[in-house]
Amino acid sequence: MKSRLMEVYILQALYALPITLGWSFVLLYAFNVGFSYREIGLFYIIHYLTVIFVIKNLGTHRTFSLITASFICMMAGFLVLSETPSPARFYLTAIIVGTTAALFWIPYNITYFGLADKNATAIRSGLLFLVFPAVNTIIPMISGVVIDSLGFRILFLAAMAAALIPLWYARRIRDGSILRLDASKTIKTAAGVRTLMAIEGFWQGAAWMSLPLITFTYMQSGSKYGFFLAYMGIAGAISVLTLCNMSDRTGNRMRFIMPSAILAGLATIGAGLSDTFLQWMTANGLLSLFMAMTAPFTLSVIVDRIKHPADSMVSRELFLNAGRLAGVATATASAELSGSLRPALVIAGVVFLLYTLVLKSKKLYPKSMPDKIVLSDEAYDYKEV
Repeated sequence: MKSRLMEVYILQALYALPITLGWSFVLLYAFNVGFSYREIGLFYIIHYLTVIFVIKNLGTHRTFSLITASFICMMAGFLVLSETPSPARFYLTAIIVGTTAALFWIPYNITYFGLADKNATAIRSGLLFLVFPAVNTIIPMISGVVIDSLGFRILFLAAMAAALIPLWYARRIRDGSILRLDASKTIKTAAGVRTLMAIEGFWQGAAWMSLPLITFTYMQSGSKYGFFLAYMGIAGAISVLTLCNMSDRTGNRMRFIMPSAILAGLATIGAGLSDTFLQWMTANGLLSLFMAMTAPFTLSVIVDRIKHPADSMVSRELFLNAGRLAGVATATASAELSGSLRPALVIAGVVFLLYTLVLKSKKLYPKSMPDKIVLSDEAYDYKEV
C-alpha cells in the first residue's frame, strides 16, 4: 500500500512539472499577446464547461488509461499554444486544458483517496495540495528566464517535451483497475456540501482569473512573474502540513478550518483593496498562506461527508466548476463595468467568508471527532492487465 501510494505521489509531482513550466504562464502569454479581459474570461468559461461535460460523460474506463490520455491532451495543448496566436487557437486550448484536467484529476483523486489512510484525510489532503507549491518554488523561475531569452514558443515546446516524463511514468504503473462513473447518481450523494463546494469554486473562478491579471499590471516580464509565482508557492507550504496533522490528531476540523477560511476571505478582500505594489505583494503572500491552510480542510470536509472516493471526487469537481463559472462571470463583468478586476476580488472574499457560516449551519461536525471515514472499493473492478 505504501509503495503504491508513493507511486501516486510521484505521478502528481511529474504532472506538476509541465503544468508549472508551461500552463502557469498561459495568462501572461494571453496578456502580452493582447487578448482582452472578455476574451480571457471566455477562455475560462470554455475551460470549465469542458470539464463538466467530460466528467458527465466519462462512463467506464481503465483508470490509468484516462490518466495517460490526459498527458496526450496536455501535449496537444502546448503544441497549439506554440503556433501563431489567434482567438480560435486560444479557445481550442481552453477545450484541451479542460479535457486534460478532467481526465487527470478525477481518476487520480479517486485512486489517491482510495489508498490513503481512512483516519488521516486532512493530512492526505495537505500532502495533495503541497505538491504544486513545492514545484512552484523552482520551476517558474526557470520558465521566466526561458520566456525572456527565447520566447513563449520555446517555453511551450519545452513544456510539451516535459509532459513526456509523466506520460512515460503513468504507462509503467501496473494498474488494472476500472473506473465506473455515473455523474447523475453521484450528485445525489453530495447533499449537505453542495453549497460549500460551489462557494469554494466561486472564489477560485474569480481569484484565479483576477490575481494573475492584476499582477501583470505591475510586472510583465517572464522572469519577474516567475519569481512572483515562486514567492506564492513558498508561502504556506510548510504550515499546511502542520495544521492538517494537528486536525487529524484532534479530530476537530472546525477548530482549524474556521479561522483559516476567515483569514483567507479577509486576505482576498485586502488584495482587492490594495493600491501600491507593496500592498499587493503583501496581500498576495498572506492570501497564499491562508488559502494553502484552508484548501486541504475544504477537501477533507467533502471526503469526510461523502464516504465513497468516486462519489466525493466527481461531486467535488462538478460543483467546483459550476462555482468557477459564476466566479469567472463575476470577474469578467467587473472588468467590463468598472475597468478593473479588483472589485471581483472583494466580492470573492465576501463570498468566501460565507463558507464559514454555511459550514457551521450544516452542523457536519457536531462532535469533536468527525464520523469515521469508511472508504469502499465499489468504483473499482480490479483485474490484472
